[in-house]
Amino acid sequence: MGRFLALTSSIISLFTLSWVLCRWLQPVQCINSSLVSKVVLASGETAVQQCSPSARLFGAKISPIAVKARLPERLENLQRIVPLLTQVTPIEVHITRHLKRQLLITPGRVDISADFLMKPKLFERALMFAQFSHESDFAAAVKSEFLLDETLWGVTEPSADAGAASSWVEHMKGLGNYCHSHSVIVAHITYCDVHNQYGDSAISDSKLGPTPWGLAPIFVRSLEGAYAHLNLAGKERLLQDLLFLDEPEDQTIADLTHAKTFTEANAQFAELMRNWLMPLMLKPSIVSTVINSATLPAASPVRYIVIDRSALDVFPIDQVETGILPSPSILTLVEYGLRQYVVPGDITYRFDRAELLKRHDVRRIVYVSCHIPSVDNLLRFGEDDNVKRVLYVRQCASDDMNWSRALTVGLDRYLTNHAETQFMEFNLSALRLAQRQRGPLKDASEISNWGKWLKWQNVVTDDESPSALRPLAVIEGVRRFRMF
Repeated sequence: MGRFLALTSSIISLFTLSWVLCRWLQPVQCINSSLVSKVVLASGETAVQQCSPSARLFGAKISPIAVKARLPERLENLQRIVPLLTQVTPIEVHITRHLKRQLLITPGRVDISADFLMKPKLFERALMFAQFSHESDFAAAVKSEFLLDETLWGVTEPSADAGAASSWVEHMKGLGNYCHSHSVIVAHITYCDVHNQYGDSAISDSKLGPTPWGLAPIFVRSLEGAYAHLNLAGKERLLQDLLFLDEPEDQTIADLTHAKTFTEANAQFAELMRNWLMPLMLKPSIVSTVINSATLPAASPVRYIVIDRSALDVFPIDQVETGILPSPSILTLVEYGLRQYVVPGDITYRFDRAELLKRHDVRRIVYVSCHIPSVDNLLRFGEDDNVKRVLYVRQCASDDMNWSRALTVGLDRYLTNHAETQFMEFNLSALRLAQRQRGPLKDASEISNWGKWLKWQNVVTDDESPSALRPLAVIEGVRRFRMF
């Protein structure tokens, strides 16, 4: 009898051990995360449990939302970043189902709506951002984005699409343009959603002036560029030192818009970059390389659009200010009265036009007006003989020109394809010659007077632009035109 009981006990023990091992080793939908303390629904119900002996033996409770969002798997991937953090703060995650497009990040807590939870990478960005809640929004965003890109998503160097020609002046944005861009910091998503919808937000420009948030792509790209130039030991040290970076000084960024020349503004931004990168203890050659990629080099191509007083009311400057106009591959500066904008951007500048035209490759100026400009008005753009041509575009009504389309496809192609648009393209050196030989042009508003002054012998259809006309003249002051 004793042997039978012993055998029975052994069988039961073996069966129990086998059951426990099977239950312990089977896949369980729970989380084993040092980044998250708990995940709950708005009702207080647990969305997914932390892994524990009881959860492994008897099963873990998990909500359909957590299953659909693949939370256990995503949090397990995030654990790879933990060794890079000097301090880990367990975060409470609260999921709301009755609201949409909601994200609130507060110290030790992330409130996120179910639709945002499903968006790729958004939850990870919010959770990492929350780890730096004791720092400024900008600094926390730069650090969290870089750690995620480098460690989790495999981005180790700037993409070719980032473009070395993309400079700080193209990215510095105020509130309106920032909120309409694709570079919104994760903590500002809900605020910007409200601002874009109602024109109001908890984020204010009054405190920061030209905010540094839009510059995030430039700073992150600089970090990626520095990382790519380091050896293995240097890369490991950079990842650790990255946590000591602070936010660039707001006042320094605001001062960039008040520089008297673009050369001065470029130098100020370069100094800002050097000071910001100092905690990383990088070699001077690496710092110079990343700074050069963020500034606009001398002799770089620039498109300059000048809006005459007669066209101020019809030019869509509000689209520039809200970032609706596309960002072309070439730097585009719009001079609107006393203000200058970089497309697309709502921050105004007061750069000296003559200095900028002399320093950079502005081969053609686009002059927008309701009236044909005088010769003297045209020649003021080429006083240093660096601007070769001025393209005059006539705009008397808002629907005379679709600037968003024109900057997307290119002005030449747009003018070729839109026969309703009136324009004239002037050769400045030829205009100087004509003025010396024939004196001033009287009544430039009449196209026939141009023909007499430049001695047009014939007007033919331009083969390259069938809808434009090309005058055959003794002095080629007008290369092509379309005027009604």
